[in-house]
This record gives sequence, C-alpha cells and structure tokens, in this order.
Amino acid sequence: MLANGGFEADADGNSRPDGWSSTGRFTRSTAVVRTNSYSGRHAATDNANYTITQTIPSVRPGTSYRFSGWLIIPATTDSFFIRPQVRWLSTSGRVLRSCLKRVTLPTVVPSSG
Repeated sequence: MLANGGFEADADGNSRPDGWSSTGRFTRSTAVVRTNSYSGRHAATDNANYTITQTIPSVRPGTSYRFSGWLIIPATTDSFFIRPQVRWLSTSGRVLRSCLKRVTLPTVVPSSG
C-alpha cells in the first residue's frame, strides 16, 4: 500500500523518494540496499529530530493491515538513537494506534579492512 515503498521513483530528480514527506534529511541512496536499486537514507549531522511521513489512501475501518520494513545501520563513530514508529491516524489527525520501537546505539568504531 506504500507509494514508492522501494524508493525507486524520483521524478523531479531531487534525490528524495517520491511519495514520502519532503526533507533534505531523507534521500535515496545506493550505498546500502536491501532489495531493488535504492534504499531510503536518513541523515542528520546536528542531532536534530525530524519525521518522515506518507499518507496512505483507502484504509478501511475493521480491516487488518501489516507493515514490515528493514532498518540497516552502517558502522558509525557517532552515538545516537533512532525511533522507528508507525502511526495510524484518523482523517482529522487523531492517533488511532502507534507502534514504536526505540533503538539506542553505542559509539561504534568501524573496523579497518
């Protein structure tokens, strides 16, 4: 149901995957790819918070939906946390359900070679 779930489409050539909210902190990347040719890349060098969203039309009440995704975190010298969250909202924006997973990562020194 996701539009551009594989991050392949970028019709305007701005390096941001079409169908997802627009922010310079979320771009397409070929560096670490799970399937297809691209992945979504999150990057914040100032420890800022930001949110990536997508509106999914035609969700029906009483219907079960599942979401699955991959989170690949390459080795880094930075310590940070990421909070992947899927929220189901009403048409008025009220949170109906929220699935949250907080991941805290220690500083990792990349291995050489």
